[in-house]
Amino acid sequence: MDDIADELNRKAEIIDISNRFSTVRVPIPPSYLFRAASHLSKGSESCWTPVAAAVHAGDVEAVKRIFALHELCDPPFPVDPQEGLDNVLRSDSPAMLDLFIRKFGIGLGFSEEDEDEDEDAQETEAIKKMPKTYLGLDVHGVKRTDLAEMNDPDAPERGYQPDHIPLLWSAATTGATKIINWLATPAPLESYKAFISSAPEENVIAKALRKINDIEAQLPELLGFLPNELGETAVFAALCGKQEKRYAIVKQLYTLFPHMKNTFTASRVNGVELTPILLVCANKCDNDRCASNGDKDLCAHNCIKDLFDYFLSHGANPMDVDHNGYVVLT
Repeated sequence: MDDIADELNRKAEIIDISNRFSTVRVPIPPSYLFRAASHLSKGSESCWTPVAAAVHAGDVEAVKRIFALHELCDPPFPVDPQEGLDNVLRSDSPAMLDLFIRKFGIGLGFSEEDEDEDEDAQETEAIKKMPKTYLGLDVHGVKRTDLAEMNDPDAPERGYQPDHIPLLWSAATTGATKIINWLATPAPLESYKAFISSAPEENVIAKALRKINDIEAQLPELLGFLPNELGETAVFAALCGKQEKRYAIVKQLYTLFPHMKNTFTASRVNGVELTPILLVCANKCDNDRCASNGDKDLCAHNCIKDLFDYFLSHGANPMDVDHNGYVVLT
């Protein structure tokens, strides 16, 4: 018994096994585990990487641990944030979106593939030299181009507008109702601020966001709360989304942004002159179930009826004309 007690009380000798040479060798690097895409269930046609599977399951803690394992690879295993964002929207998890924004700063159109700082500076300087929008009245139906070239001193400064589909529009098209509700809260601003403060100085996206003056004021436009230069709104994105969710998403947008009701209803896409009520009538029904039953025409009528009545109840003009001269009856 004394010998056993001495053995237990003896100080353990700690050896750093990472410094020991091992004869065990495998041709597969650890990063291969993160690239492997397996089927979620037997007979499933969808293949998911570990991150995609965790996002699909809505397991935020699992995603955090997988990202921590990514960092242990040498070099760290890269992640495609845009692919992750698409999966987040499908999972409709605000907590997951918050995690991705805080880690990658995604959703505003900036990416790691943006040009370097010198090219950005040249582009910014070129934008400053571009003529401002002329807000003067028409003179006998013709814009005063001479005044436009002189730059209207009262015109707003031309802001940076990334070429991307705004996050709110993507959520409306996907039918991510929970994320739409989350975007209407102050939480997204806090998430982006957290990313800006924690991201390394050399992070391209963080540097681009730090250049934005007054991000609180510009974030609604970047997220897609306001119409773009073509007159498109989140309502148009909802009308181009999943057929079975269009009506619910449109009602949700009107409820969340009551001050935008008139803009949503009367918005018109420049060029094609489409309004929401015209787009409702122009969209064909894509319900495969009804088509297979031979009731596609009836389904199309039922699908557009609720939306048609909804827009009429909010002041839509049934005599709106598109660029071809068509009205809702045609």
